[in-house]
Amino acid sequence: MFNINLSLRVKLLLLFLVIAVTPVIVTGLVAIQLTSNLAFQQVITTQQSKLENLGIEIERFLDTTLSDLRILAGSGTMTNLATAIAEGESLRLQVLRGALEDELVNFMAQRQLSGDLVYDHVRFLNPNGFEFVRIDSVDGAVRAARGSTLNTRANESYFRDALTLEVGDILVSPIEIFDEFGRIPTPYRPVLRYSTPIIAGDTLVGVLITDVRAEGFLNIVSNSVSPDDEVFMVDQSGTYLSHPNPDLLFGEVLGTNATIAQTQPELSFVLDGTNAAYRDLSDNRSAFYRTIAPEGALFRWVLVSQPTAGYLSALTEQTTTVLITAVLVVMVLVAIASLFVSRSISRPIVNLTQVAQSITSGKYDQRVTISNSDEIGTLQSSVNTMAAQIKQAIETLEDRVSERTVQLDAARQVAESASSAKSEFLSNMSHELRTPLNMVIGYTSSMLTMPQMYDYIDLPEIYRKDIAIIQGNGQHLLGLITDILDLSKIEAGKIDLQLQPINLNEIFRGVIATAIGLVKDKPLQLRPNFADDLPPAWGDPLRIRQVLLNLLSNAIKFTQSGTVAVSAHTESGCFMIAVSDTGMGIPQESLGVIFDRFAQIQNNITIQGTGLGLDICQRLVQMHGGELTVESVVGKGSTFRFTLPVASAEQLTAFALPAKTSELNRLQVGGSPSEKLADTQPEPIDWSAFRTILLVVEDSFLRGTLHRILETASYVVFETNQAAEIREFATSLSVDAILLDDDISAKAGFDVLDDLQTHLTTQAIPVVLLTASDNPASLKDNPLSSNTVPRVLKKPFQAEKLLTALQKLLGQSHPEKG
Repeated sequence: MFNINLSLRVKLLLLFLVIAVTPVIVTGLVAIQLTSNLAFQQVITTQQSKLENLGIEIERFLDTTLSDLRILAGSGTMTNLATAIAEGESLRLQVLRGALEDELVNFMAQRQLSGDLVYDHVRFLNPNGFEFVRIDSVDGAVRAARGSTLNTRANESYFRDALTLEVGDILVSPIEIFDEFGRIPTPYRPVLRYSTPIIAGDTLVGVLITDVRAEGFLNIVSNSVSPDDEVFMVDQSGTYLSHPNPDLLFGEVLGTNATIAQTQPELSFVLDGTNAAYRDLSDNRSAFYRTIAPEGALFRWVLVSQPTAGYLSALTEQTTTVLITAVLVVMVLVAIASLFVSRSISRPIVNLTQVAQSITSGKYDQRVTISNSDEIGTLQSSVNTMAAQIKQAIETLEDRVSERTVQLDAARQVAESASSAKSEFLSNMSHELRTPLNMVIGYTSSMLTMPQMYDYIDLPEIYRKDIAIIQGNGQHLLGLITDILDLSKIEAGKIDLQLQPINLNEIFRGVIATAIGLVKDKPLQLRPNFADDLPPAWGDPLRIRQVLLNLLSNAIKFTQSGTVAVSAHTESGCFMIAVSDTGMGIPQESLGVIFDRFAQIQNNITIQGTGLGLDICQRLVQMHGGELTVESVVGKGSTFRFTLPVASAEQLTAFALPAKTSELNRLQVGGSPSEKLADTQPEPIDWSAFRTILLVVEDSFLRGTLHRILETASYVVFETNQAAEIREFATSLSVDAILLDDDISAKAGFDVLDDLQTHLTTQAIPVVLLTASDNPASLKDNPLSSNTVPRVLKKPFQAEKLLTALQKLLGQSHPEKG
């Protein structure tokens, strides 16, 4: 009883406390606000002035570097060189190039800030993106790069985007870490790149690029504030460009993904585009920021956080004193008032609480004594009504539960009957459709391949194409019916697994060889990725083969180039089996329904299916005690995985396994349109005899001739006449050698060769260069001529010479292949 009265009185005390304290708090807040406004205003004025001076200094530095680029682009030396290039004066180019190098070396050596060089590199690229002149600063020394170290920058955005600019326009890149063809040297060197086109008359002769060392103005930020301030710089995406903690810098490039939104989300408002502003933070700090935008560049913000605890401490102390005094006074008044009010209110409420506790414990006959007709009396009457209703509901609950149970049982029986009828209907219809389809397929096949059935009268050619289409569609429809029949059997529980030990090596090789016919003319490789001595698995070999064939068929269907791989390894007493591809991939929103037979994923309107295959595969895998899962990234490919148990010693004693075949290291497949899936095991194939050649020739007649010569000599040939595709094909197709003509449109053969040798993924692939040059000296600087093996063939040449050169070249490069 005491506790109940105490709880009620506390509530009354809080009510009066709120009423009495409100005017005191309002008066105190007004006084605090007036005082804090004066203090804040002083801090704001000081910090904004500091930021304004900092911004002016940085912008002065950036304006100077922009002016430097304009001066260099308009210098007499650059103008003379540009005119000579535009007019084709080749005899003057070397002299003018040397003059430009001397001018740029002197310029870079003289441009310093606080004893450090301002520029990291100055480049002049030709219209194809190759470095015509490059000046480097290395360990404080400035020197011109030699011809052997000059590289192409055609793929860099600061070159490509500058090609579209007008005369005098300057492209300013974001601040980024300097990298050399994707490799970031250490220590990290942040740079800001300026690019401008060099035009002589109406001719674009190149692009002039300066790499400004970003430390030049980043240090201005870090060195210009007091130790109590926290100062840093971010770009428009929120990536840190300058920060006291070096681990937060350039998070996107270095892979830490550190941004202001992640590390300091309370400061994310600085990315809203406001030029300059101030904001008070919730943790006794204040943020001041200002935009700094060099010509054409992305915005960059400078922020300063100033602790506000110092000038808030006096206000906090004053507020505490006022509030404590006011609370003490109010508490005394509330205590006196509550003594008179609580007694008349608490008694009927206590009685109400006791009756409610009795009803909760199951005494539904308890009722509240109604004391008066005010609001509390109305509440007492409502509790009595509720108690009567609860009693009635409890008495009838058991009957309602029994009734609902009978209804649910009847609904379950109806659902089971409908499911059984559906499965039986699918099974009957599948069998009925197979008979006429077998007739269609049988007769069309006979008309195409067995003229003896028609007295050796050949089918007219005008009909053969249509008959072949009828036959193909009949095979497709038969496959769909087979899927429906399998699905109906699975749902009806009529498929019994013939469990036995399985030689997975034989299953994998048979499935891969069977799937060769699906590759057709695609530039696609089938790769086995499993050991040659896998232990026996436990399952139904026919159904496991069915699952693998379906997954391989889907992977090949949705992969236009690259690889399809079959892999397997043991883990915790189970096989982990996977079929992966480098195809178009599956959108994330579709992964949740990919195994639903009623949902069909449409990645490409030209590639369709029923959606039944994956559902059947999932059910067959589940019947083996596993689960079929998928991982996919759009544009990169998909991987389907499932598990299969390893056969135990007891299971192996009752069955004999066939002997294992020799190891299969690599499959190189081109395919044939006439090859189809089959359920029979093919003969083993000596895949080590296949060699892959990438043929890169511009002239279609020469390309066709070479293609025919190489295929006659048992090489697998892929071809292209696009320089931009060479490195991608060479990497994705794992070619053994490249046959390269030195006359490729939009790019010389030696430039392509330099490009291949620059990248780690292609520099080890041997190349045979076809050239019509009569001057052997033009090849002396090429790394190809340094090898005694014939790698340079002069056009025209005999087929025997080409085949002999390839045989020696591949023999030296891949001795293990023989």
